[in-house]
Amino acid sequence: MSLRLHEVVTQVLEDNLAMPPAVVALNRCRQLTKWTMRAKQLVDDEAKFKLDMPGHLRALLQNKRLLVLREMLEELGYPDKDLVNDIAGGFLFNWLAKEDGCFPDVHQETTFFSGDFAETCKRVEQGHRQSACSRR
Repeated sequence: MSLRLHEVVTQVLEDNLAMPPAVVALNRCRQLTKWTMRAKQLVDDEAKFKLDMPGHLRALLQNKRLLVLREMLEELGYPDKDLVNDIAGGFLFNWLAKEDGCFPDVHQETTFFSGDFAETCKRVEQGHRQSACSRR
């Protein structure tokens, strides 16, 4: 399948199609547990981090776990290293996007055709059928 998706997204899609639902659920639970525990560890640091924010943003982002988000992005190797600081400081609107590697610098035509979509749908449907049958 050449969908021009990031390799992490492609891997997740392939895993969700190929792995038994119980394994997918277990992996999701492990990740959720990992990041929930990390959020609890960062509560004090998060409060300190938010003290430097402008008041209107502090109120808007009071329940957001920005330091956990930063760590998640780092773990994924996300190229925009300043994203969390940009969120915390407020975005300045300008018409020129910075070159941070997050978006391709040239337009690319899609290679995803209806036949690819039909094949993907068929694989997903087969996976759901197998999952339903295995639960009986």
